[in-house]
Amino acid sequence: MGGVTRRARFLLLLPVAALAACSSSPGGSPASSGAASTSPTARTSVPSVSVAPPSSHRNTPTSSVHPSRTASTPVTTPTATRTVVAKPVTAAGDLAPGWSASKQPLTIDCSAGTRSPVAEGDGVLYCQPSAATAVACWRAHAARAAYCLIDPRSHTVVQYALAGAFPKAGPSELEPQPLALDLADGTRCALRDSGAAGRLQSHPDWVPYYYCGTGSDQAVWAAPNSVTSGITHGDGPWTVQLAPSDGATAPRTELVSTVYLVATA
Repeated sequence: MGGVTRRARFLLLLPVAALAACSSSPGGSPASSGAASTSPTARTSVPSVSVAPPSSHRNTPTSSVHPSRTASTPVTTPTATRTVVAKPVTAAGDLAPGWSASKQPLTIDCSAGTRSPVAEGDGVLYCQPSAATAVACWRAHAARAAYCLIDPRSHTVVQYALAGAFPKAGPSELEPQPLALDLADGTRCALRDSGAAGRLQSHPDWVPYYYCGTGSDQAVWAAPNSVTSGITHGDGPWTVQLAPSDGATAPRTELVSTVYLVATA
């Protein structure tokens, strides 16, 4: 994820319900591993980590990741935006070391073969229905099952029953967009997956790309069809325009400390 790459907006065009209905999910502390420097971000690959204790991100797979900020979260000023690539599932469909699965009584359909817009490389699909928040899913080794990552900080995937085939995705020239963001002030943000949204009074044509904060009371806003999902890339830390999700006040510029992508282990 280097400089700005011109690409069509993918998720906002998908005919699915919003990730806006937020609750809490199995989650954990942010992934930690050694980081290799790149420009303008430092990248951390997370194929194997210790299973973290649950946090308050979601307790059901039927709504979006519930981003949060805790009183203990330190406020820092990053010198660059770090990219973490979560790799919870191997190409063989097994969980990578340090990852666990939570079974949920829901069946998903990945037969359209739609490449996940948050993934680097192959083997990760976008599946239906939207109630499953199946933005990043892998074929599981178990018969007729799939693993989907909802919160990339959690080290826990959701296991769903799989209806139909899990085909190989076609090629894509789109640059992956983050599944989640951490802002420098400790606020956590989750990708918005289409659906209805509020109206920003100061910029009536803008739309939210991520929902942030406890109860998703904040959002990352930008003009429609932003080629960077509302994220401004630069030589230093990337930035976003953050405002209440109801659009009541004008946005303010916030630094992005970490972005989260996914890939096959």
